[in-house]
Amino acid sequence: MISKPGRGKKTCNNCEILIGARNKKCPNCNFSFEPPVKMKNTRKNILSKNNNINNDEEQHKNRHIIHTPSGSPLPLKGTTTKEIVIWIEKNRKNYIYGYLTTEALCYWIKVLFPAYTKNKDGELVKNDKAERIISKIKKIDANTNNVQLTSP
Repeated sequence: MISKPGRGKKTCNNCEILIGARNKKCPNCNFSFEPPVKMKNTRKNILSKNNNINNDEEQHKNRHIIHTPSGSPLPLKGTTTKEIVIWIEKNRKNYIYGYLTTEALCYWIKVLFPAYTKNKDGELVKNDKAERIISKIKKIDANTNNVQLTSP
């Protein structure tokens, strides 16, 4: 048993004596300390209001609007419109910190596909893949107002 309060100590909820902070049971009364329940950092716990993700930013006014996202996006498997639509939906669905705007998605495309790449001779060459994907994202978002992109 510990007699002085201080760092690394806690009070037993049952007998109110001071014990070591790491003790799982009180040595005086055998009171069990339950570990704190950690909630999963899931989209459902953070954003419980909207289960359907769509492009209507007005619907997301109770959520943070993300223009420059943190973290990294899910990989884009191809550059067809269908693959881009699926990529948009999955990233918006999995991003738990707010609603990803068109600008946020375009930002990530610029990260995934740099403007310049090296060719086989080691020279920097302009890569317009990002620009083409960004124009598709803007068209998709403009054409899907108030419509859910795809079903899960």
